[in-house]
Amino acid sequence: MTITQDIRPTIRASAFIDAPFDKAKEALESEGYEVISLEENARLRIEQGKDSFVSTYGNWVRECFIVLPDEKTYLSKKSPVMKYPSEATEMYRTKNLFEVQDEIAQESLEDSIRVKDLNIPTNRFGENELIVYVFGKQAKDYGLFLQEYKVGKYKIEEMFIWLFVNHLITESTPGPIVKQIYFRDLGNSSNLDGSHIPNPANAGPTRGIKYNHQTKTKRLLK
Repeated sequence: MTITQDIRPTIRASAFIDAPFDKAKEALESEGYEVISLEENARLRIEQGKDSFVSTYGNWVRECFIVLPDEKTYLSKKSPVMKYPSEATEMYRTKNLFEVQDEIAQESLEDSIRVKDLNIPTNRFGENELIVYVFGKQAKDYGLFLQEYKVGKYKIEEMFIWLFVNHLITESTPGPIVKQIYFRDLGNSSNLDGSHIPNPANAGPTRGIKYNHQTKTKRLLK
């Protein structure tokens, strides 16, 4: 498994690694990277353009969805998966979800926003509360960026949140449940994926970012 730096140092450098989330996080941090946020990821896509690797391939980010026992869902910037990567990855390996105690969920909810809409028009990014929370100052610009991209002959008019809540909260898994977010590529409308399909235990690229440091690709986790 290798860390591949595809965005060279200017103000920031970014790299990705295809490995189970706990191993990917450890490897990136050993090279001075942090797991990227959705806001930083969107900024890189705008800067690097629609044909860049960061735009044409999805990756794991640091945010998560928290699904409570009453099925209310929140997007959090304080993911328990970031705090407990080994425990989370192991549970994902067996159950494809991370069930946490109430106090851990409450800590995560300290920096979160309620998910009310599962599809957000890209021409409303600058005024949508969740999108502004997620993408920060470039929320509107990222919406414009997505509108310029075409999937086949169709423009990206909406970004979707993929999260099947009714499949998560059951008698055997009453919650709270954490689903780490996989930030889909432009070909998949840049969707925020918390569905059962991507699984942090089964690898998939995790992207890291760091600022003002020269870096080079190294082979890790031999």
